[in-house]
Amino acid sequence: MLISVILIISFSTIVLKLTDFSEKHISQDHQIELSSIKLIKLNLIIIVSFIIVLSIGIFFNLHRKLLHISSNLIDLFKIKDFFLTDDICSKKQTPIYIFIISIISGLLIYCYLLFIGEPKHEGVLEKYSSFLFFISGLVMMTSITQLSRNHFIHETKKQVVLILISISILFLYLFGEEISWGQRIFNWDSFGIFNDYNFQKETNLHNFFNPIFNLLYPMIGLGTFISLFLIWVFPNYKSYLFHLFIPHSSLFFIAFLMACSSFRGHSEIFEELLSIFLLLYSIRIFMCLRFPNYESNKFNLS
Repeated sequence: MLISVILIISFSTIVLKLTDFSEKHISQDHQIELSSIKLIKLNLIIIVSFIIVLSIGIFFNLHRKLLHISSNLIDLFKIKDFFLTDDICSKKQTPIYIFIISIISGLLIYCYLLFIGEPKHEGVLEKYSSFLFFISGLVMMTSITQLSRNHFIHETKKQVVLILISISILFLYLFGEEISWGQRIFNWDSFGIFNDYNFQKETNLHNFFNPIFNLLYPMIGLGTFISLFLIWVFPNYKSYLFHLFIPHSSLFFIAFLMACSSFRGHSEIFEELLSIFLLLYSIRIFMCLRFPNYESNKFNLS
């Protein structure tokens, strides 16, 4: 409650500081529109209101009452297992870290959207997030070195190597497309069909299809989330490799945010969330291969 009082008293000063910080470090042209300032004020009001409600709830022990009611209605242990348990990885902290990082990074991206607005094309966020595709590809390729720790038969090992190489090539391809195969780094001019027919006049393939992005992005975002949700809720597959390469349910939150952001069409937010999703996905596979769990008898090693 004291924190909320301090925030209310210094409301104008905080808004001024946030506006100044956004102009200096986030905005490309070092200017913030009036609508963005109003959005900053609105979000600060929401934060203060949340703190007030939270402090009142704690004062009257409402959180304990809600926890008691929810525990009677929902099996909290099953929820914990759903998000924070990975049966094929002996490093039990891995899904916990992935879950926490996915939530924090997803919320930070959405805070950027709420306070500043949609990231600009070729802006700061896109420049850095595109390299996450490259890192993801390297992590997937490095995962091949961990196969010696697993009791795979020869045929299964060949399948795993093939899948890892295929996924790493896909991630590196996404990185190449994001940097226009070096054009954004070396600043060369487009040529030929890239200059004539590419909607952004860049040396990549995906910008030839900009008009269908408003339909394609929701299909990918929502379709991926629904497919993963059905797999997570109805886990009928016993194959070890299936559970190794299917994204773990600890990525539920960021997958949901990706589905929501996909309805913005050609959205930089979606692409940045996707880069984080793929990085966490590749790290989880690396950890599962480095720290395999043979105590679980749920899955077949084939």
